[in-house]
Amino acid sequence: MLPERTGRDTAGTAPTAPGSLRIECRHVEPLTDTDPEAARVQLELLRQASPARRVRLALSLSRSVLALSFEGIARRRPHASREEVGLEFVRLHYGQDLADEVERHLRSARR
Repeated sequence: MLPERTGRDTAGTAPTAPGSLRIECRHVEPLTDTDPEAARVQLELLRQASPARRVRLALSLSRSVLALSFEGIARRRPHASREEVGLEFVRLHYGQDLADEVERHLRSARR
């Protein structure tokens, strides 16, 4: 769940400092179009997988998510160069400070 700014806690008893950040977790039903039986089989196969197989699956999923994010940025900015898309990726995922540092490094490397 995303952080939420609020003036009181979940129980409503203890106010927090104005403008402070409080994390509130709520149960959210997963979005899925997977048949419940197929999901059960998939979970059982995952449970039976070796640790090495689980790591490979996690790394593959991570690569896919990063590639989709990069592709999404490129689609939203069709005239941006690959470098500009990469800088936007860094800004979105790692913050403006790191994106600025990467941009300075790229400029100095071109000199």
